[in-house]
Amino acid sequence: MTELNAGMYLIRAEVAANDPARARGLMHRKALAPNAGMLFVFDAPGAHCMWMKNTFIPLSVAFLDDGGDQAGDAPGR
Repeated sequence: MTELNAGMYLIRAEVAANDPARARGLMHRKALAPNAGMLFVFDAPGAHCMWMKNTFIPLSVAFLDDGGDQAGDAPGR
Protein backbone atom coordinates (compact mmCIF):
# COMPACT_ATOMS: atom_id res chain seq x y z
CA MET A 1 0.00 0.00 0.00
CA THR A 2 1.19 3.50 -0.78
CA GLU A 3 -0.27 6.99 -0.61
CA LEU A 4 -0.39 9.28 -3.64
CA ASN A 5 -1.15 12.99 -3.72
CA ALA A 6 -3.33 14.09 -6.62
CA GLY A 7 -3.99 17.79 -6.23
CA MET A 8 -6.12 18.14 -3.14
CA TYR A 9 -6.76 14.37 -2.96
CA LEU A 10 -4.88 11.73 -1.02
CA ILE A 11 -5.22 8.33 -2.67
CA ARG A 12 -4.46 5.08 -0.86
CA ALA A 13 -3.25 2.76 -3.57
CA GLU A 14 -2.48 -0.93 -3.65
CA VAL A 15 0.74 -1.60 -5.57
CA ALA A 16 0.83 -4.03 -8.50
CA ALA A 17 4.55 -4.41 -9.20
CA ASN A 18 4.80 -7.83 -10.89
CA ASP A 19 3.12 -9.54 -13.85
CA PRO A 20 0.59 -11.60 -11.84
CA ALA A 21 -0.50 -8.60 -9.76
CA ARG A 22 -0.77 -6.36 -12.83
CA ALA A 23 -2.77 -9.01 -14.72
CA ARG A 24 -5.18 -9.44 -11.77
CA GLY A 25 -5.45 -5.69 -11.13
CA LEU A 26 -8.89 -4.82 -9.78
CA MET A 27 -10.73 -7.74 -11.40
CA HIS A 28 -13.78 -9.11 -9.62
CA ARG A 29 -13.99 -6.22 -7.15
CA LYS A 30 -17.55 -5.21 -6.38
CA ALA A 31 -16.52 -2.00 -4.58
CA LEU A 32 -13.56 0.25 -3.96
CA ALA A 33 -13.23 2.55 -0.95
CA PRO A 34 -13.39 6.30 -1.54
CA ASN A 35 -10.00 7.70 -2.63
CA ALA A 36 -8.64 4.18 -3.13
CA GLY A 37 -6.96 2.78 -6.19
CA MET A 38 -4.14 0.72 -7.60
CA LEU A 39 -0.69 1.79 -8.71
CA PHE A 40 0.73 -0.31 -11.55
CA VAL A 41 4.55 -0.25 -11.51
CA PHE A 42 6.47 -1.42 -14.59
CA ASP A 43 10.15 -2.38 -14.86
CA ALA A 44 10.82 0.07 -17.69
CA PRO A 45 9.21 3.19 -19.12
CA GLY A 46 7.22 2.67 -22.28
CA ALA A 47 3.78 2.28 -23.77
CA HIS A 48 1.91 -0.21 -21.60
CA CYS A 49 -1.49 -1.64 -22.40
CA MET A 50 -4.23 -1.55 -19.76
CA TRP A 51 -7.44 -3.54 -19.90
CA MET A 52 -10.42 -3.63 -17.58
CA LYS A 53 -11.43 -7.28 -17.83
CA ASN A 54 -13.96 -8.49 -15.27
CA THR A 55 -14.15 -5.14 -13.48
CA PHE A 56 -17.49 -4.25 -11.98
CA ILE A 57 -16.55 -0.79 -10.73
CA PRO A 58 -16.00 2.36 -12.81
CA LEU A 59 -12.31 3.00 -13.38
CA SER A 60 -10.13 5.78 -14.73
CA VAL A 61 -6.46 5.42 -15.61
CA ALA A 62 -3.72 8.02 -15.16
CA PHE A 63 -0.26 7.41 -16.58
CA LEU A 64 2.66 8.83 -14.58
CA ASP A 65 6.20 9.49 -15.73
CA ASP A 66 9.36 8.61 -13.78
CA GLY A 67 9.01 11.81 -11.75
CA GLY A 68 5.43 11.03 -10.73
CA ASP A 69 3.87 13.67 -12.96
CA GLN A 70 0.78 12.78 -14.97
CA ALA A 71 1.76 11.92 -18.55
CA GLY A 72 -1.68 10.94 -19.84
CA ASP A 73 -5.06 9.57 -18.85
CA ALA A 74 -7.96 7.41 -19.91
CA PRO A 75 -11.23 8.59 -18.32
CA GLY A 76 -13.39 5.80 -16.95
CA ARG A 77 -16.84 4.64 -17.81
